[in-house]
Formats: sequence, structure tokens, C-alpha cells
Amino acid sequence: MENNNTNYKIFKFLGIAVVLFYAFIFIGSSFSTAGVKDAPQIEYKSDYMNQKVELKDAEVLGKFWNDEGHYLVVYDEDTKSPKLFKISYSEWNLISIGGTY
Repeated sequence: MENNNTNYKIFKFLGIAVVLFYAFIFIGSSFSTAGVKDAPQIEYKSDYMNQKVELKDAEVLGKFWNDEGHYLVVYDEDTKSPKLFKISYSEWNLISIGGTY
């Protein structure tokens, strides 16, 4: 009988301690202020909006395939020379000579 009364007192004390701890945490978080009041504003800049891009389509001069894969020969206006591109069969099949790439 003595043992049950002791357990009851321990659990009652733990219950009161938990309630007081939660009350302390709640009141402390409600009234405490964290951080700096006059924090400097950070200005974010990006060159993404300032860049202008002109789209240039290159003319397909030819296409061929071999054991290594399917290729397109495309004339590049910037370098004034033809370039070779390795592409998949499904894309190679849709592109015609004289078209744009």
C-alpha cells in the first residue's frame, strides 16, 4: 500500500512539472523577441532579365547515318562554317534537308 502512494506522488509531481515546463515554454516564446529590428534589406540582382537573345535558325545542309549513329550537317552563321550534330533516329527522321535546326 505504501508503494502505490509513493508512485502516485511521483507521477503527480511529474505531471505538475510537465505542465509548468509547457507553460514556461509557451510564455517564453510568446513574449520573447528574436532577431534584429533594423536588418539591412538585401537587394537581389540577376542578369537573367537584362539579357537579350536573338534566335537564329541554322540551315540543314545534309544528313547521314553510319554505324556510330545519325548525324546532321548544319551551316552555322556565326562561325560561317558547317557543324556536325549527332542526334537520335526519331529526330533525324523528322528533319529534312533545307529546313531549319
